[in-house]
Amino acid sequence: MFNLFKSNKLSSVITVIDIGSSKITCLIAKINEQNQEYEVIGNSQNISKGFRLGNVTNIEDLSTCIAKAVSASEKMAGISINKAHIVFNGGKQSSMIHNSETPIVNGEINDNEIQKLIGNCIHNATSPNLKLLHAIPVKFFIDESSSIKNPKGMVGHILKGEVNICSISESTLSNIARIIERNHIEIESFISSTYSNGFSSLNKEELRLGCALIDIGASTTGVGVFYEDSLIYSFDLPLGGYNITNDIASGLATTITEAERIKVLHGNLYNSTFSSNEQINIASQDQNNTNAYQTVSIGIINEIIKARISEIFEIIEKHLKIKKYDHFLKTKVVFTGGASQITGLEEISKNLLSRFTRVSSPVRLNGLPDAACTSNFATVIGALLSINKNSTLNNNINLNEKLNSFQKLYRWMATNV
Repeated sequence: MFNLFKSNKLSSVITVIDIGSSKITCLIAKINEQNQEYEVIGNSQNISKGFRLGNVTNIEDLSTCIAKAVSASEKMAGISINKAHIVFNGGKQSSMIHNSETPIVNGEINDNEIQKLIGNCIHNATSPNLKLLHAIPVKFFIDESSSIKNPKGMVGHILKGEVNICSISESTLSNIARIIERNHIEIESFISSTYSNGFSSLNKEELRLGCALIDIGASTTGVGVFYEDSLIYSFDLPLGGYNITNDIASGLATTITEAERIKVLHGNLYNSTFSSNEQINIASQDQNNTNAYQTVSIGIINEIIKARISEIFEIIEKHLKIKKYDHFLKTKVVFTGGASQITGLEEISKNLLSRFTRVSSPVRLNGLPDAACTSNFATVIGALLSINKNSTLNNNINLNEKLNSFQKLYRWMATNV
């Protein structure tokens, strides 16, 4: 794989904060100066409040939760941090391929032409109430040539290109920025969790040949289509593990707490469990008797879970079909996220979505405990890898909320070209 642009020297310490509906994850890592590899020196997870469906619902609650997660990681690392990369999903994120072209001034393509082409795509993608999150080069063309991944150093007359522009609601970004700054942390970049998960959850063949990555989180499900080492399309839908829990609570007339326990302990999507007559006792939602219980079959529980999972799969398939990306479901589907850990998800997805599926395990980082090498840490691990310029996927441009697109682009060029 290649680096599209030459890299800056990475900071010696990098912090990533992943903001989710159910948890806040903070990872602090230091860089080995010789091999540019990470070693985790601080990690923590804290319950999340004040963030739902990719949007801030309570500034005070979310700010407090983030502060607790950061403080725990700082204590483990033995340092204080003052800047971080922020990762999250939702926020009405949109993704669209934009095309542009630019003349090759001196016959040979350099960083200036590539950046100008990307800048044109950013300008063409300008939309009210949206802010740029990522600008990801997908492919290039020189004159009438076939697609090229890295045109730098080649010769021709016209450079053409396709860039995936990922945008997000301005209000969502502004509110998250305000919360982070209230904790006296400088925002280095915003990163989509779907983009991040591609780095930690996909292998080289999946990135190159193409696949759909499905991140089933607590309140949202993020979907990313990857092909030839690039994220070429992504979208979110407002359904996730919370919906499964609510379905169980409603269908069995029990509490949310009990429904979550049932989902984790007894959720099983293998075909044999749907006809299971095994009975379990669960707490009843009887406000007059706190010790009330009822008996239900495992089969009924798993039928409830299957119904919601099937709905999520159906929405994903229909959406990708409309956008003409549904053929990637036939190539490969990879699952990540907390709700992807439901037993039997891989089997049922082969019947409903794709014959070729797997549930991912994130790559391991030095210093990260085995207990943290799970899907719960996949997003922050991926974010760390995406920041490293030697990563597999094409580099993206993260544009800070505080600067408009071209100001940031020019500043980037000044330090990289």
